[in-house]
Amino acid sequence: MVLAENVPLPLKSFVGSRLATPEPLVSVFFAGQRGHVLLDLPSRPGGALYRDSQDLFEWNRELVYMNRQTYHRQNIVNGVHGYFPRTRLQAQRLIDALPAPEAFAGLRAFGVDYVVYHRSLELPGEEGLYDKLAGSAELVALASSPEVTVFGWPPTAGAER
Repeated sequence: MVLAENVPLPLKSFVGSRLATPEPLVSVFFAGQRGHVLLDLPSRPGGALYRDSQDLFEWNRELVYMNRQTYHRQNIVNGVHGYFPRTRLQAQRLIDALPAPEAFAGLRAFGVDYVVYHRSLELPGEEGLYDKLAGSAELVALASSPEVTVFGWPPTAGAER
């Protein structure tokens, strides 16, 4: 028995489907690596990207980051699971405080190895954070394209990552 009720033919592409997979630079950078902890930015609860009449749900940026995790296979600090656990709220307070030095220190204490900034996912009012991060002595750009930058912590003498 095959059930095909309400399935448009040919199968339709949704506007938000282009967000399903990570940017090529992210896929290449993390290829073959496992176990790193990423912070995807920009991040703000309720950051809806698409509200297309063809999509069942709006494309929330945190859901996009969680879906992309299944491709790059790294752990992520942000994302949503239907509710915000206390640690996720603590991480958001640090995100909101960026680029303050104590925010970077808190993210390091959370175990964040990389900060991945998705410029193509900025919403109105979020412009400027990328420039602040890129200009901070707390981060180094490890890989970059017009749509995304992978930042890491600068090496420190005698310290292990």
